Formats: sequence, C-alpha cells, structure tokens
Amino acid sequence: MSDLGEIPVLHVDDEEDFGELTADMLKRKDGRFSVETATSASDGLDRLASTDYDCIVSDYDMPGQNGIEFLNTVRKEYPDLPFILYTGKGSEEIASEAISVGVTGYLQKQSGTSQYDVLANRIKNAVEKYRAQTKLADSEKRLSLFFDQSPLGVIKWDDNFNISRVNNAAESILGYDAEDLTGHSWERIVPKSDLEDVDEVVSSLLRDQGGYYSINENVRENGEHIICEWHNRVVTDDAGEVVAIFSQFQDITERKEEERRSERRRHRLEQVFKTAPACIVQLNLSGEFVFANERAEEVLGLDPDNVTDRKYNDPEWNIRDLDGSRMPDNELPFRRVVDTGEPLYDVRHTIEWPDGSKKIVLVNGAPVFDDDGNVKKVVFAITDVTEQVVHERRLEAILENTTTPLFMKNRDGEYLLVNHGWRELFGLKDTEVRGQTDADLFPTEMAAEVRRNDQKVIETGDPVLKEERIVVGGEERIFLSSKTPVYDIGNKTDPDDPVAMFGVANDITEQKERERRLQRQNERFDELASAISHDLQTPLATARGQAELAIETGHTEQMKRALDAIKRADELRENLAEVLRTGEVIDETEPVDIESVAEDAWNTVSATDDASLHVCDDLTVDADHNALQRLLENLFSNSLEHGGDAVTVRVGGTDDGLFIEDDGPGIPENERDQVFSLGYSTKSSGDGIGLASISQIVMSHRWNIELMESPEGGVRFEVGVVNFIAE
Repeated sequence: MSDLGEIPVLHVDDEEDFGELTADMLKRKDGRFSVETATSASDGLDRLASTDYDCIVSDYDMPGQNGIEFLNTVRKEYPDLPFILYTGKGSEEIASEAISVGVTGYLQKQSGTSQYDVLANRIKNAVEKYRAQTKLADSEKRLSLFFDQSPLGVIKWDDNFNISRVNNAAESILGYDAEDLTGHSWERIVPKSDLEDVDEVVSSLLRDQGGYYSINENVRENGEHIICEWHNRVVTDDAGEVVAIFSQFQDITERKEEERRSERRRHRLEQVFKTAPACIVQLNLSGEFVFANERAEEVLGLDPDNVTDRKYNDPEWNIRDLDGSRMPDNELPFRRVVDTGEPLYDVRHTIEWPDGSKKIVLVNGAPVFDDDGNVKKVVFAITDVTEQVVHERRLEAILENTTTPLFMKNRDGEYLLVNHGWRELFGLKDTEVRGQTDADLFPTEMAAEVRRNDQKVIETGDPVLKEERIVVGGEERIFLSSKTPVYDIGNKTDPDDPVAMFGVANDITEQKERERRLQRQNERFDELASAISHDLQTPLATARGQAELAIETGHTEQMKRALDAIKRADELRENLAEVLRTGEVIDETEPVDIESVAEDAWNTVSATDDASLHVCDDLTVDADHNALQRLLENLFSNSLEHGGDAVTVRVGGTDDGLFIEDDGPGIPENERDQVFSLGYSTKSSGDGIGLASISQIVMSHRWNIELMESPEGGVRFEVGVVNFIAE
C-alpha cells in the first residue's frame, strides 16, 4: 500500500463513548488516522461543511437521520467521498439498501478488538482508491485544459496507437474535423512514402515508454503535404503501466522551406564569390584577409591560396583618393565599415604600387553580423575601373564642350555624367547631379515615367525616342529624349548586357505648342469649309433651278429669283471668307480700353438712334484690338438683329472678365449650348457665322465665354479669364 500520510476520518455515532473508543482504537492500529467524532447526522454535516475528510464512518440507527438517510444527504455534495456504514444493527435489507445508494463499505459492529483491524483496513483501502481516483480526475482535468488551450496541435492515442482525441489546433493544422480522425490509425495522416519511418517512431515510442522527437511529412485532409515537428510522450503510472500516449506537433513547412532557401542562398553566394567577375575578399575584425577569390590576384595582387598574412593596410598598397591625396587609416574602406557597422557603396580610390603602377578601383563593402548583432567580419567587392574612369573623363570633356543637353545614367538610374547644356536646361547649375537619380531631382510621378523609359532601354537593348514631360522651374516642359544603351566591351561574361544609357534631351515645348495651335486652326478651318459647302448648296441649287425655268418659260420673274439666290450666295461667301481669313489667329496683344473699342464697334454696326449702348465700367484689358472689336461687333449685331431698333446694350466688368447684355427677347435655355456652333441662328435667314467667329476669337485669346439670361430677360454673354491691366 502506498504512503497515504495523514488520514482524516469523520466518525458519526449517537453513542458518544463508542465513538471515542473507535477513534482511540483506529489511532492505535495506525498512527496516520486523525479521527473526529459527531453524535448525529446534522452534527456530521456541519463538520463536513468546515473540514475536509478522506472518509466517513457512520452508525445506522441514529435519532433524526439514520445512516442511510445521512449517506443520501452526503452523496448530494460529495458523490465520491468514501462512506463506511459501521452499525450494530445489521440485516440483509439494510446492507442491500446501503449498497444501492452508493455506500463504500458495510461493516457490522462486533465484540473484541479484531473488528478495528478490519475497519482500519477498510478505511485505508477506500481512501487509497479515493485519492487515486481524485488524482486521476485532476490529471484528466489538467490534460483537458492542456488540450483545449495548447497553441500546438495535440493528439491523444489509445493503446493501439489509434487517435482517440484531438484539439482545435490539430484540426486546423491537419484540415480534418475531430470526428474524421477519431478512431483512425496514425497512417491516416502520414504519406505512404513515410509509413515505414513513422512506424519505427511508433515502435520506439511504445518500446522505450518515454519521449520521442521527430520531424516528418504529414498529409492534410485535402491531400496537401506538410512538414510537422512532433514531440511524442508515453505517460505511465507508478507501476509502469501506460496511462496515456499523446503528441504535440506544429506545422514547420514554411520554416523548413526557409531553411532550404537559406541553404540554397548560401551555396549560390559561395559560387558567386568564386566566379564573380569582381574581386571578392573577406577580412576578420583584425583586418586580416581570410578569403579571396581568383580575381583578387589580378586586381590586388593577392594569392587566393595565401592571404592570411596580409592586412587591409599592407604597406605595399599606397591607397589614395582620386585627387591624389593619401587616405588616412580611419577613412580606408575597411575601417569605415567596421567602425560604423554600415555598408559602403561605390567608393572609388586609387591604389599605387611601389613600382609606380596605379589602378582606380570601385569598392563596395558590407559587414557580416553574428547572432548577437555584432560585426564578426567584412566582405568587399573590388572592381578595377581604371579604363572606365579614363573613358568617362574623356567623354566628360567632350560633353562639356557640346551645347546640346547630354547625359549618361547607370543601370540603377544614377547619373554618371551630365554636361553644361543639360544643367542649364533643367536649372541645376549649382547641383551635384552625379550619383543622383531622377527621383532625387524631379517630382515623383515624372521621375517614375522617365525611369520606365530608361529601363526599357536597359532591358531590351533597343534605343528609345520618346517625348517626356518634365517640370522645370515650376513649368511643365516637353522634351524629346533620345536614349541608347551603352555596353562594356570588356565584359566577357555578357557583352550584350548594357551597363549604362546615354541620352540627348531636346526641349520641344514651343514646337509642340505651335503644332497644337496649327492643328486646332486646321480643325476650325475644316469646320468652316464644311459650313461653306453646306450653306452654299441651297442658294446655288435655287439659282440653277430658277435659271432653267427662266430659259424654258422666258419669264423674267424666275430670272430675278435666280439673281437674288446668287446674291445671297455671294454674301455668304464674303462672310465665310472673312471668318476663314481671321479664324482663331490673333496678332500681338496690347492694352485695350473697353469703352473706346466698344464705341467703335457700336458705331460700325448701329444704324438707328433708338438703340443705345452703355459702358458701365472703366476697364483696360490685354487683347488683340482688332479681334476684340470684331467680337463686340458680332455681339452688338446679334442684339440689334434680334432685339429690335430700340434695344439697349450694356458692357461692363465681372470678377474675371467682361459681360455684354441686352434687353431683347433672349435665347431659349435649351438652345444656349448650340449658339456658338456654325450655322446656328434663331432666324431662318441667318447664317450663324457671327457667333461661331466669336467662339474662335475667345479661344484664340485663351478666354472662355458663357451665355445666360440678362436681368431684363435678354441675352448676357460673360467672357472669362480676361487679363485686366491696371491704370
């Protein structure tokens, strides 16, 4: 029997002396017993409410509640607490009833002391079993919490290693519902290719009865293969019997894939170091070389198989800046990377050997860190760029003597060279452009567009001729950029891969504006030509028909009508020719007094003293005098034609322009969008050319015009975006 420690017992018997005797006898039999007595069931219940006991011993025949009734009450609160009915009144009926309500033991009082040996054994056996059950229940409760709350997948197995329980995390990892896994063998979640290996894991686990760690493939419900990390455990009791078998696992597919990627990267990096066209060297924190590739001998004179006795500041290397000055130790690339812990990019310097030979090298370096984030070594890529620098200097001299804007960029879009013409063009005379990109110099959207064109040249190797819009001094300009790839003839690995791009930028803003104006003018002329063709058809057809009738009949009336039609066609021709001649083309603008030009226009078109013109404001505008007068003549003519002999016309200023309005009949709102179209007229005899001409004059000045109703119900034209000139 295991060591139970102290055994607290509650003895309930209405005979107080017997209760005390029983307590003494039990303590004599086993000193671990701690017995408290109660003389009634109610007293016993009070003791239970305040004290924990491992067993209750109760008499049957007691006042108030008898032993069976006491047992029923106890079982409601303590369903598993051992309860031994120890009674002097025994019968099969009492024993049967006690057993039916869950008594732990039944013992009849006897004479002599041997009965206390039996009672003590009964109590100890019951308590041992009770404690074992309680411990098992606690274990199962903790295991249940472990299942429910574990972030890892958990599976419980039965003795045959079939799945008996899974938690939510396991369902999520494997893609199965719990009911689809319960009762199935481990083979359900293992691919056929791994069955033999996993079977060995299972056998080892059951044989060793301990823990076992493994990593293997598993199969999800949808057939997807994943890699899982398993921690398996067999739990046994004190006797070595298997109590439970369970496994914790997690999906490490991504982690294993990252490990494989890292290994591939490491392997590729080693190959790159060995085969790189640049010199690759590695130094420890003491500045000693620990690795050099084959190119190191050509560039630095280092023997790749014997570098450990050389240091970064070897006196054989006289390291100078490009201007010829000797570089102090703290400015050497090795010291800069080690001291700052930062990478070093595209640093050029000169190496001079004792025999007087020199090389210009391009140095890129980076620190390598340990797991604690400390620099443990440094790697450098060193390229001999002597010939390239010589070519650049020659090209730079040529560029500076050329007025055409020229530039060169590397594959990353960084400017290598720009000439004076380019700097002047973009207003960057005082800016260090070398090493900058378009993103550093120009607005983001524009720089992105330029970069796309550059990449097209680099990626395809084909020249590009393209218009690009670039903001210069706050003004958008249009450039015709010619870009062509530049190749490194010394690149034996990939001679067809461009290393840079050379370009020419021509400002064609004014040219594009002239083309735009010419195109717009031609479009207007096309519109007018169409109008001429359309408007002349009717009078010419009439003249032809009337003339034919006059010949047939000899009547002069038809001839008169034919002549009237010809006269009408001639009038149309003259009006249309005038519009074609002026179109939207205007001469140079000048300050124009509105009152003066309005009176000139009014005197030209007004034939009656009843009509009147009122100029409301003293205004001067920047305009073409003749074109503005024609605009006002057309608007005044329109008012006189539609408003009658007594019409009143007013001219004045708005916030950003002019208004011209009358008190005539106005134009219906549903027709106002059409008034500036060729051929529009509210009269059957009107040709509509005047208002179309107004639209052209307005557009030529880059103004706008809007038609609305005047306060008197007539028409009101508002001309906007007019530039006023202060007196």
